[in-house]
Amino acid sequence: MLGRSFVVIAACLGAVTPGFAQGPVSDINSRYAVMAPERRSERILLPALASFEAAPIGADRLDSARLLPFGSPGWDAAERWTTAAPQVAVLDALKQVTEQRRYEQAMVFAQPYGVANLSPDTIETGLYTDLGDPPLLAAAEHLYLPALDRLQLLVHVEATRLVGAGEPAEAVDLLLRLAAFGRQMADRAMMREADWGYEAMVDALRRVRDVVYLDFLGERLMAPDDIRDTVDRLDPEEFIAYSRLGFPTGNQLAARQLIDRVYAERGGVNEPVFLSTMIRLSGGGKPLWRFAEASRWAGVADGQVDWFRINEVLTEVYSGWTGRWNLDPFDPVLQLPFAIETVQNPESIVAVLAPMTFETSDGREMSGSEIFELRTLLDVERIGTRQALGVVGQYYEHNLYPPTLSSIRPRWVRRIESDPYNTNRRIAAATPPLTFFVPVRDDYVANANEDREPHRMQVFPGDGSNFGVTLFADQFVLYSAGRNGAKDFAERVSQDRNALLGDYLIWPPVLGLHRLHLQDLGEFD
Repeated sequence: MLGRSFVVIAACLGAVTPGFAQGPVSDINSRYAVMAPERRSERILLPALASFEAAPIGADRLDSARLLPFGSPGWDAAERWTTAAPQVAVLDALKQVTEQRRYEQAMVFAQPYGVANLSPDTIETGLYTDLGDPPLLAAAEHLYLPALDRLQLLVHVEATRLVGAGEPAEAVDLLLRLAAFGRQMADRAMMREADWGYEAMVDALRRVRDVVYLDFLGERLMAPDDIRDTVDRLDPEEFIAYSRLGFPTGNQLAARQLIDRVYAERGGVNEPVFLSTMIRLSGGGKPLWRFAEASRWAGVADGQVDWFRINEVLTEVYSGWTGRWNLDPFDPVLQLPFAIETVQNPESIVAVLAPMTFETSDGREMSGSEIFELRTLLDVERIGTRQALGVVGQYYEHNLYPPTLSSIRPRWVRRIESDPYNTNRRIAAATPPLTFFVPVRDDYVANANEDREPHRMQVFPGDGSNFGVTLFADQFVLYSAGRNGAKDFAERVSQDRNALLGDYLIWPPVLGLHRLHLQDLGEFD
């Protein structure tokens, strides 16, 4: 029986089912076809990235590029790299495609999916989304995304160079441009691309705080007006209008196209086409891997639900996301599992599930549900960065921390936005803010005979190098309640959105504390 399956698969690999719908590919590309050439950011950025040079050791991974200190033993090679002509061209391209701050005038990453509408020069660079033959959205390989990962490396190294050169405001501006480009990517049709965009925005905002922290610990060259400009750019109405982002729709079209390919209308799956198609999706173009998957897919083909039910499932899964997209993060409906998480027999609906999951660049498997979490995390980062910089700005002006967080209003912010992770928001009209305090100054003592204590906390940066920090009255602390929704007094802190213990630290930034800890250990010597 298995031998017969191999023969059938060999005959059907690449075959096109009569009536196979190409419409979804046209549908997904139609939103970009009308975009004016002068507003298409990929026409500027991708050609520059095509000539990008490999980063030197120490700046060749995102975690190390963020942490590499200015002037460390590996710094000279990193600086030569970031100031070389190909990398300068990339930075210039990033600035060019993020010049407009207003959403209505901003550029759009509008590269179509597949090769049909691409120039030979673009195809030669390999910086496009390949759909295979025949074009299948569920098989999309976003070949250009590794180049965008390298763009992030470059931005981080250049930000460090600018700080070291006494230009922290320029470093902050560059990072906000990375966030603005991330906004363009978060607006893409496919979940994998949107995930990159959200992660890039979060990454950029974390580094903005780190750059300001470096300035705070150093010469304090950022003028209050520079800080005020950054705070204004992070206003909820101004920050690249990310509140207008919709839920990605491309994966729904991918599932629709996949159903049209592997199902007989009003019937069941076409087994030979189902087998060849699913092997193609799971094999990633590796011929030997296709045969390793053959027995697996042959075993589940008979158990697929019929055409009527698979279409119902597609509607249920996608409406489960889109129907909740505009709800408040603490709406009771969002406390319920998404439809995709309640599937009883996942192997019976693979034509829906296969296009709805994707693997991130660091190997994590995700689905549309995690994009909700990323959006909330982005809100925490935006609100936290804005309020932290408001406190820093007030300190730079008066050499004194505000008595409470609300004291930065209205000079720095019009209103104090609430903590998106604080579960008290579930109460109608409750707007609990992030928690702010100055160590020693704000330490509670029962009577005048007791000494005020510095603040001690355990920091979990995510790489296993957990360490302790003691903070005195020359610092301030700003934190979110974190994923567990409860304030834990910033005794155990991280930037892990999935942490069930401790708080989400905004200031001092985890990146800055982590770098100082590694320097103390001599890791950069």
